[in-house]
Amino acid sequence: MTKRQGTALQRAWWDSARWRRIGSRQCQKLNAARALLPRCDATAKQTGLQCEQPAMKNGKCRFHGGRTPAGNGYRLPVLPKGSSPCAVRKAEAKLQLLNKRSKQSAAKRAAMTPEQRARNDAHRKSHLPGPASKRRAAKVQRQQSAELAEALNRPKPPLSAEQRRLQEEIASLDRLLFELNPIGVFA
Repeated sequence: MTKRQGTALQRAWWDSARWRRIGSRQCQKLNAARALLPRCDATAKQTGLQCEQPAMKNGKCRFHGGRTPAGNGYRLPVLPKGSSPCAVRKAEAKLQLLNKRSKQSAAKRAAMTPEQRARNDAHRKSHLPGPASKRRAAKVQRQQSAELAEALNRPKPPLSAEQRRLQEEIASLDRLLFELNPIGVFA
């Protein structure tokens, strides 16, 4: 164990039983508060159990996507802050990784068959970056459009004799109305 720096009085305080009791109580308080925090709702791959880490605002812990950019920053690379002493090294490493992944992605797309490429393009088109609310709204819009197109293309069922008779009667009443009021304005 390394020797602590400080004055003799400070070292004596840090080695005292009272200092250890204070630290122990503080750790117990922190652990009790941590136990009350909401938990990450991700499932662990190895065990299949719920993750035990404290959740962030989006319901995931920092390991399962709590630090993932959201909204308009979705899928955008996050570079380190410039205030970090090793920010330049980290940024260069990140850019190298992005460049490597870009080349791998281009090689993978080049090796695709036309059918695979069409499926990949459709997937990329349906999974655009941006806020989740806009993606959900676009999905609902596509579903409603598909349902409407299906309803419009559905063949009409044959009319019954009663329905045909009613349609003919409506047509004859429309003709009579036009004969009585040829300009189409009800006076």
